[in-house]
Amino acid sequence: METEIAKDLSQLAEKYQGLVSIGSYPAFHNNYYRVRIAFDSLEENTLKLAYEEAERLFKDYIIRYNPYPINKADEEVYKLCKQAESNLGKRVAKSLQFIEEVLNKYRYTSSKLIFYFLFRFRLAGFNYLIE
Repeated sequence: METEIAKDLSQLAEKYQGLVSIGSYPAFHNNYYRVRIAFDSLEENTLKLAYEEAERLFKDYIIRYNPYPINKADEEVYKLCKQAESNLGKRVAKSLQFIEEVLNKYRYTSSKLIFYFLFRFRLAGFNYLIE
């Protein structure tokens, strides 16, 4: 991945030389991204310009990585549900509907059953496993 963007990244670094430090760092053991690009500058406006230019140059490669995904997991799940045109969106919506039905049905019974169900539920495989 880094080799694919190296030429454009070098040109960008050359253009902002002395104003913005641009570094790329391979991430061999990361499941979400392969290269991290860092921008550093004392001039906020110049930094913003360089960043926006990089966003345009690398738009097909950019991944919005969140190192703390659990903090906004509920928002992200509901966003996926609204993507009705995608297979993933449909599957997530159907799965969430099923979970909500089970939670409503067993709300006042055994919390042990609910927690067990939630840990055994597999979103991708649609394994509705209640034992």
